[in-house]
Amino acid sequence: MRNAFFLIIGVFLIAIIFNTSCQLTDNSNAKIYTYADSIIQVRQRTDLELKNGKNSPIPVSKRERFVGLKHFPANEKWRISAQLIAIDSVQEVKISTTDGKSAKMWLAFQTKFTIDTTVYVLNGYIDKNAPSSNLFIPFYDLTNGADTYGGGRFLNVPLVDTDSVFLDFNLAYNPYCHYNHEYTCPIPPPENFLDLHVEAGEKKLY
Repeated sequence: MRNAFFLIIGVFLIAIIFNTSCQLTDNSNAKIYTYADSIIQVRQRTDLELKNGKNSPIPVSKRERFVGLKHFPANEKWRISAQLIAIDSVQEVKISTTDGKSAKMWLAFQTKFTIDTTVYVLNGYIDKNAPSSNLFIPFYDLTNGADTYGGGRFLNVPLVDTDSVFLDFNLAYNPYCHYNHEYTCPIPPPENFLDLHVEAGEKKLY
């Protein structure tokens, strides 16, 4: 069984470096590129990689019919500034996986943010066996099972040397095991449940 955690769709991270908007300097054919445009471009690149990439989790038998992932419309309100709180004593934890086993990770940070006056907290993890500069945030929300995959979704957040980060739920994505049962995926821990409908990011494919 291949492990989806080590095959996370790297192209999603491209969107993090975009500003809210940017403008071409060619005055003869000037066009304003919005935040939504940047998200759409990332999604298009991801679809191409999933359809044609040699490491695509989409089963070969289904790639010819694959026309792209399904998403909520890009909405900048779901790009949320969050307080980044370092755990005083980094904890080794085991995150359950879909094959009945577990993945060892470091619980290194918490992210704290407010939506409509309600404060939420999501734990952020770093894979113990494959450390990176990205914070891995698996989460559940009230869309799971209806609009989105029932097993929850993931966020990757670049760590920066500040006390805040952006959680861009427009970049929330499904684990590979949703596309292909041969993959093994981390299961979001119960404490990373958001008691609201996160109508942003990737929807169910099937």
